[in-house]
Amino acid sequence: MQGLNGWQRIYIVIVVSWLSYLAYIAYSQFTVAESRIAELQAAVERYQNHQEDTTVLANGSVIRHHLSGPSPEQWLANYQAQLTQVTEAKRQNLISILVLATLPPLLIYLILSWIVAGFRQHKPRAS
Repeated sequence: MQGLNGWQRIYIVIVVSWLSYLAYIAYSQFTVAESRIAELQAAVERYQNHQEDTTVLANGSVIRHHLSGPSPEQWLANYQAQLTQVTEAKRQNLISILVLATLPPLLIYLILSWIVAGFRQHKPRAS
């Protein structure tokens, strides 16, 4: 870091700390989102493959088990809706992380530049 003044060093430390914090938050949120998406996709596939449970008896007759409650189509629609919501939330998190990774460092740089410019204007001059 030779050639950097004190303000530039402070700026670099603040920005690196902020970006590290954002990277940690993004990683934890995306890990949770990916596991939830995998669970929902598995549930959707399970309902698509086994819409009705059937049992084949030894004499060749088939018994179909119907569960009480919502129909398999309703369960499937519910899981599809949840999957869409989680995917959309993941996309929104990515956008917000990118905005938070860009705007605060830029604002901090502008504020520090303004402070440094103020100190340079009021610097006592040697006569």
